[in-house]
Amino acid sequence: MRIFVIILLAFSFLPSHSQEKQFADKSFYLIDSLVLEELPEHNQKLIDSCLTLYHQTEEDSLKWKYLNAIAENTYTDTWYSYQKLASEISQKKIRAQLTPKERKIFLNYYSTDINNEAFWYSEKSQLQTAEKLYKTAIELLLNLKDSSNLAITLNNLAGNYNRQGKTQKAIETYERSIFIAKQCNSSSTGQIISSLAKVYDELGREEEAVNLLNEALSYIDQTKSIANKAQILENIGYLLSKRSDFNYQKTLDYYKKSLAINKQLNYKLKIASNHYRIGELHFKINNTDLAMQHFKKAIRLD
Repeated sequence: MRIFVIILLAFSFLPSHSQEKQFADKSFYLIDSLVLEELPEHNQKLIDSCLTLYHQTEEDSLKWKYLNAIAENTYTDTWYSYQKLASEISQKKIRAQLTPKERKIFLNYYSTDINNEAFWYSEKSQLQTAEKLYKTAIELLLNLKDSSNLAITLNNLAGNYNRQGKTQKAIETYERSIFIAKQCNSSSTGQIISSLAKVYDELGREEEAVNLLNEALSYIDQTKSIANKAQILENIGYLLSKRSDFNYQKTLDYYKKSLAINKQLNYKLKIASNHYRIGELHFKINNTDLAMQHFKKAIRLD
């Protein structure tokens, strides 16, 4: 299930592509206009391996899982094309004659599809549409008694509320999400706590925000997505850097840990963001030469 992790970044990089695009073979990759070279290397490998398995099986549950794995671990808009294919499978199955056990499985898959579709609309700033979809998924998850995915969907709904300016409603929904996540020992607990920390940061409640991010860090070993681990680490560094009594070395250590993970993933846009944040940090202590070195690295990766 796709989870919204708030990014504490004021600076972003957009990839540019000047060469003629070569589209991937649709018979294997299933979607139109896929340009593999525009994807991070680890995403290319993920898509290739999942689709190889997809084409080797006749089981719909496995086909859904392979498409869902692509949708939830790809960091460009390509993910939504695979998400729609996964949703087609779950919707087709729940309309068919199934055993109670099979029906529960595909209803669970469908709840994930609804959450992910809501995530897409939220990212496209269609917040009212996203809110309705999240609430539909939540109702289904309550009926299925799926606490882990319920916590994630509540987190996403809270983020959607926050983007609409419904701050108190967002905080209450985050708190409900965190409570459920802790109860079921969810692997997403750290990510959800870090999302609430962002809200407190926006409200100027920096002490509470840092405390929450440190709590999130205590759950980081449970976090399945190492990309999200990297983001949590960078978020902590960013909030620490804003404090009047900030510790330079401690802040730098968080940024470096985040950078090491993103280098492992070869996630160039995030590596660029890491270098930008490290540059900001050096600039803050008047180390202009070192700051410029990191700013230049960030620009080269743009």
